[in-house]
Amino acid sequence: MNSDSETLPVSAPQATRKRRYHDKILTQHAQRNIFAFLFVVAFALAYLAWVVLHIDYDYWYIAFPYLFAELISFISMLLWGEMMLRRREHAPEGLALQTPPLQVDVIVTCCGEPSAIVEKTLRAAAAIDYPDFSVTVTDDRQSPDVKRLCSELGLKYLGRPTHEHRKAGNLNFALSHTSSPFLLILDADQIPHRNILNILMGYFAVPTIGFVTTYQAFHVPEGDPWSNRDRVFYGAMQTSRNASNSAISCGSGVVYRRQALKQIGGFSTWNLVEDLYSSLLMHAVGWKSVYHPYPATHGTAPTEITGHVRQRWQWAVDSLRLFFWRNPLFTKGLNWEQRLNYLGFGYNYLLFALAYPIFYLLPIWGLFSGCFFIKTSAVDFLLWRMPYAIAFYVFNRLSTEWRHSSKAFRAQAVMFEVYISAIITALFSRRHLPVYSVTKKVCEIPLLIERLNHVLPHIAIIILALSGLVYGFHHRAGHQALYFVNAAWALWVIWILLPFTILALRDPNKEIQ
Repeated sequence: MNSDSETLPVSAPQATRKRRYHDKILTQHAQRNIFAFLFVVAFALAYLAWVVLHIDYDYWYIAFPYLFAELISFISMLLWGEMMLRRREHAPEGLALQTPPLQVDVIVTCCGEPSAIVEKTLRAAAAIDYPDFSVTVTDDRQSPDVKRLCSELGLKYLGRPTHEHRKAGNLNFALSHTSSPFLLILDADQIPHRNILNILMGYFAVPTIGFVTTYQAFHVPEGDPWSNRDRVFYGAMQTSRNASNSAISCGSGVVYRRQALKQIGGFSTWNLVEDLYSSLLMHAVGWKSVYHPYPATHGTAPTEITGHVRQRWQWAVDSLRLFFWRNPLFTKGLNWEQRLNYLGFGYNYLLFALAYPIFYLLPIWGLFSGCFFIKTSAVDFLLWRMPYAIAFYVFNRLSTEWRHSSKAFRAQAVMFEVYISAIITALFSRRHLPVYSVTKKVCEIPLLIERLNHVLPHIAIIILALSGLVYGFHHRAGHQALYFVNAAWALWVIWILLPFTILALRDPNKEIQ
């Protein structure tokens, strides 16, 4: 098991940020974002001060949960805003290769994926256009078909005899059976572009760069119904994290310097997947990272509810275990920007797991009770709350270059049940990992009852909201402003939850816009 105390700082000389990146510092972008962010903070502080003074503490069972949810949201906004203020971007062609070119081991990890998928990846890996590389396939299932395919293509095959530590263990097995100073890691379903190494290897001319990670591109159904492209993360968050040397490895399509991995004891086996915590460990000992914001691979993504939920749950558990048990705020070697950026991974899940269910239930309570948790009028509440909401919305749109859409927001906001489960799992998994299964690379349509099970809380909230709208309309006619505010709020809740619910229950083979 890796720990911060087991590593030493990087000894290579520090390169200047300009020399390291050869990138664009988006000064005007930063100035605009800072200006917009200051507006958000000002409106937020004004609203929070007002609501603390005007909330009706007679309804303490509503008042305190609401204040708790708003506080979580405010801290999340600060973490998000700090990260998104600046961006650094690179040219699509990367940097020029060194002479002679650096030697690379291309490592393809397999774990029972269908042979047809593995074959596409291996043929593409063998065809990479680069002067000095070799391909090694490390197989956790010792598949005869994969072994035969490697023999046919002239690739090195490693069948791991033991299966501890999941993908990290498989990678560490490959690490011990290869020798090149650099490693390109590919998942079995991630087809590399022919020029991937020509684009990425030039960055390693700077001796302090420990890894170069890339934009993850996926083949998804038309309309990307599950938001698997994650355009906010890959198109905006990673470029912003790049500015503070805290862009993380995304697991596949990543080139690592062997020296950096060796210094942290190999790929981290403490978590479910190796990329997040391994990135933190390398940053903590002084290695730099580069995010190349263009696709260099194309892979698959879940196309039905069970696979989607399983994948998001795994990511959440990893981030939350880090948050609870190896909190980045107390990790030696990270600067404050890095600490806050890594903290944001876990905190983001707390926001959607703990705050949003409260926001979903409040208007339902108001519609059925005819009460409000603010002593003044509901209109006053809108006049104080809406400027904060609008300012934050505008900041999100600006800072992500318009990538943060309502669809991207709903993709996170509907996952509250998954994230609550991840919180509970993470809290009880300090020293041992929870049981989990690898995300399947092919669509296996779950039964309707299984799909229904994933959205029962959503259906319950939607039914309550609709019932509250009808009940409130017939019983609260004398309080039109109060009914209007709660009704609008309830419709917002339905707007968030209903598309996901319908999508989960529909046939996954149907293309959904």
